[in-house]
Amino acid sequence: MEDKLPDGVSVQLSRKERAFLQHRGEIISAAESIFAEKGYVSTTMEEIARRAEFAVGTLYKFFENKANLHTEILHTKLDQLEKEASAVFESTGSPLEKIESYFLLRISFFWNHQEYFQLLFQETATNVCDSRAGFSPDILERYETFLNRVENIFGQGIKAGQFRPVGKQILALSLEGLLHSYLIC
Repeated sequence: MEDKLPDGVSVQLSRKERAFLQHRGEIISAAESIFAEKGYVSTTMEEIARRAEFAVGTLYKFFENKANLHTEILHTKLDQLEKEASAVFESTGSPLEKIESYFLLRISFFWNHQEYFQLLFQETATNVCDSRAGFSPDILERYETFLNRVENIFGQGIKAGQFRPVGKQILALSLEGLLHSYLIC
C-alpha cells in the first residue's frame, strides 16, 4: 500500500506500518469520543483502552500519556482545518468571497467534527472573554497564526473598500466570536 508524505512523495508502507497506523487511528478515535463526552480530566486511559479494544499498556506504546494523546487529537484536526482554510485563503476570489468561504468552511468543519469542537470548547470554556485563553502554548501559537491569516484577508478587503476600516484584528476577532456563538448555539 502506498501513502503520501506531506510533501507529496509516495512511500511504500509495510504491513506492520499500516497496522500501526490503523491501531493508532482507532485509539485516537476512541479517545476523541471519550474526551468530548466526559472532558479531559474525567477521562482515563483505561476507558480509552476499553473503547478502542486494546490493553492499557498498548496505548502507552503509541502515546506517552493522556496529555500527549489529547494534544495529538487537537493537532491532527487542526492540521486538517488549516489545510482546508489555506485553500480558501489562497483562492483567487475577492477578500469578501474568501471571508464568506472561510465562514462557511468553519461552520461545515465543526458540524462534521462536533467532538473536536467540544474539545476546543473545553480548552477555553473557563475564559469566555478571551477566545485564546486556555489553549496550550503550541495550540495558541497555531491559532494566532491562523488569526493572522484571517486578519490579512480583512486587511486586503479594507484596502479594496469591501470592509470598513475599523481594524483588521477587530474584524478577525469579531468573526471568531460570531463563529463561536453560532456553533455553541
